[in-house]
This record gives sequence, structure tokens and C-alpha cells, in this order.
Amino acid sequence: MTMKKLLALILTLVIALSLTACGGETEEEPAPEDENPATEEDAGGEDRVFKVGVCTRAFSSPWQTYCYDVMRSLAEEHPDIELDFQDGQEDANVQVNILQTFIEQEKDLVVVFANQTDTLTAAVNQVVDAGIPVINTQGYVGDGANILTFVGCDDYDNGWGQGQVLHELLEKDGKTDSAKIILIQALLGTTYTTDRTAGLEAYIAENMPGVEIIAYEPCDNDNAKTVTAMQNLLTRFPAGEVDAVVVQGPHDCVAAANAAIDAGRDELFGKFVAMDYATTVEEAIKDGRLYGTVDQDPGLYAEKTMELIVGYLHGDITELEDQYMLEFPIVTQENIDEYGPAGWD
Repeated sequence: MTMKKLLALILTLVIALSLTACGGETEEEPAPEDENPATEEDAGGEDRVFKVGVCTRAFSSPWQTYCYDVMRSLAEEHPDIELDFQDGQEDANVQVNILQTFIEQEKDLVVVFANQTDTLTAAVNQVVDAGIPVINTQGYVGDGANILTFVGCDDYDNGWGQGQVLHELLEKDGKTDSAKIILIQALLGTTYTTDRTAGLEAYIAENMPGVEIIAYEPCDNDNAKTVTAMQNLLTRFPAGEVDAVVVQGPHDCVAAANAAIDAGRDELFGKFVAMDYATTVEEAIKDGRLYGTVDQDPGLYAEKTMELIVGYLHGDITELEDQYMLEFPIVTQENIDEYGPAGWD
């Protein structure tokens, strides 16, 4: 064999071995992980389940728990969305711990019902910095929080609405120029109590300047505290010195009205204005113990919040508004027969 033929044979063998080793194919690089929360399947090909952490205000509030129950019910229509409700216990420190736990659990989305404005701003931003978007519902976190959106109402407007109900009541009695009223407040230090008080005061100043709030009594939306406070107030202000009572809650308003009845203060029958439209409030308006209320329907909060959760995670909503403000009607003895029944208690 000549040298040229030997070299040609060796070259042919080298080329053949190279083709065999490569198999004639190029190995593809793995596709980059999809960062869109609307990805339908995980790496294993199984249906994805979105984990949503819900930092609540408190499990002790009937209004709050009804809102959470409606959210749970609506979530049943979306088996790929898992809601994890944690009790905020009306305590900012507890809520901060809950948010930190949600970061550790790597939730896909977090919903926050803040107790007080500006107390959770840093904690919420830590959640966002961890790559977890946040929807804020009902209690506003604060202007410095990098939330997706806020679902809520203006509690100043709710206080204003209580002023409208009060105005209607006092107008019937011809006392819009001279009435003296008692305000039983909710939980001092909370944003909703502060704003509702400011809204009521503003309405009175603008529309009934002769009306005077003769006592402010914080009772934490607690029925027992409200009854005790009402008993003391009735002793302090005899018959003829109080024309109406405004209460910043539902059940505590009914408790206050019942305390007046038990004390024999018949002149105050039907002179109570509530906040929220629970079943007990509906019954008390119908039987005349209360005059009216502002229907801050917790079901509306739940429906709007779930609409945004589902739309965002499924990719159906790509741009959210800065806020979604809900408006609530007033219910009085004048329109309750045409109004729908209360959905919670």
C-alpha cells in the first residue's frame, strides 16, 4: 500500500468516527424558565397550582370572616388557585410576621387586609422585593407600598354616609339645627375609625352646623363594652339631653339600642344610626330599633378581590388600575322594604 492510500484510509476512518460520536444531531439547550405567573404547567408537565397568601385583619370580626368565606367560595371555581388565610388578630406585628412567612413559603401572590395605614409598608415592600406581587384590600397599606392595586372604599365617605342617615332622621324630628348626639366609635388608632369620624364631623359641619356631638365613646366594636358605655352615657345624659346615637359598627349598634330599651329610654327608640348591614341590623331597622345604616357589603370586597386574583394569575388582566373604589348605599326605615336582605351576620 502506497503512503498516499494509507493517509486517505486514516482520514476516512477519522471522519466516520467523528460522525458516529456526534450522532448527526446537535443537543438543544433547555428553554429559559417562564416568569409569567400565567404559566399553565410546571416543569413536570402537571397543572400548576397558584399559592395565594391572604394576610387578614382578624378572624374575630363577623364582617371580615364573611368576606373571607365569600372569597373561599369563589375560589372553589378555580381549582388551580389555593388561598391560605392567616389571622392578623388586629395586630400590625402579627401581620408583619405573616408576610415574612409568605416570603419564606414563596407564594405566587399575596393579599393584604391592613389594620392601619403605614404600619405594613416596609413589610409589604419586602414581599414585593422577593418577587411576590401584592393586592391590598379593604384597609389601605399606605402610599409608600409598591402594591399592584387597592380594593376598598373611602371610610371618610362612609362616615359622610352616616351623616346623611343622621340628617334624614333629625329632619323628621325637626332637630337639624339643635340636636345633641353621641358617637360610639370603633377601634381607636385604626384608619377606618379615624376616617369615619372625620367624615361624620365634616357632614355635620357642612349640613347641620347646629348639631353637636356631646360625647365620643370608643368601644372597639365590642358588644359588652358598648352596653356598659351606653348604660353610663344614659346616666350621664338624662332623657331630653340626647337626640340620637351614631355607632361605627353593626352588632354594637344593636347592642346600644337594646341597652337604651332596657334602661327605659323610650325616647331613643329608632334614634340609632349603624355602620354595615348585618342580618341583626336589618331586623332592628325593620322593627324600629334602628333608623338606618350604611351598607358596606363585605361580599363586594370579596368578589372584586377574587376577580383581580384570578384575572392576574391567569393572565387575563395585564394592566390593573391603581385602585378600585367601591361605593355603598344607605339603608333606612324609608327604603328597607325595597332593599335586598342582608347576606351576613
